[in-house]
Amino acid sequence: NPVGKQVQRLCMEQGVYLRPLGNVVYLLPPLCISEAQLQQCYSAIHQAIHTLVAEQQ
Repeated sequence: NPVGKQVQRLCMEQGVYLRPLGNVVYLLPPLCISEAQLQQCYSAIHQAIHTLVAEQQ
């Protein structure tokens, strides 16, 4: 599996939807997103990447 798909799966488990393109993921949040919602997105991505790195070790 490409890393992007794995990050997408882990983020979706946290209610964050993003789009993977191979090993790249990107968000396209609305302009009206709150700071808290944006932080939730970044936290979910960070946690997903941390989880994948831990699984590799």
